[in-house]
Amino acid sequence: MNPYRGGMVPRRIALPLAVLLVAGLAGCAPTPAPKPTPTATGFASEDEAFAAAEETYRAYNNASNQVVLDDPETFEEVYAWATGEEAANVREDLTALASQGLTLTGQMDFDGFRGTDFDPKTQTVSAVVCVDASASDLIDADGKSVLPADRETLVSSDLQFAPKETSTALAVMKIERNSENGACAQ
Repeated sequence: MNPYRGGMVPRRIALPLAVLLVAGLAGCAPTPAPKPTPTATGFASEDEAFAAAEETYRAYNNASNQVVLDDPETFEEVYAWATGEEAANVREDLTALASQGLTLTGQMDFDGFRGTDFDPKTQTVSAVVCVDASASDLIDADGKSVLPADRETLVSSDLQFAPKETSTALAVMKIERNSENGACAQ
């Protein structure tokens, strides 16, 4: 998904959440160690997986909205919610935008989030979403937008989520523009 096309802007910038880090607690095991008890892993239902995916995307979008391109520390919150292909893409995009001296303004929002598939074996989730980029812009050093005036501001995207140690147990694995624009249908 890339509502920003043309010129100096990377191929895609899906910067659509303040990150809640999962803190690990380490402790000493008594001797002898107690027998481990089985614990449930994964999502109990498709509805639970879809809700976690939406919460994950909300966190990813919120973190993206907090990015300050001349402060790479703000990128870390976005990276925490990405994995796989999306992790590589977002690192490349943010680095490219920062190196060009651009500034992100405004906010991106989303609606129309709909879970479409859940694989209980791999714990992966697929969904579609409508991203509204109408209130966001990329500004150059002269204060001018680098985005095309006729850019699409409502963009439908297909999302994939994979397990990752986050507060939702998922991270955004892939964002791909949906040419059918189905999630943004009025």
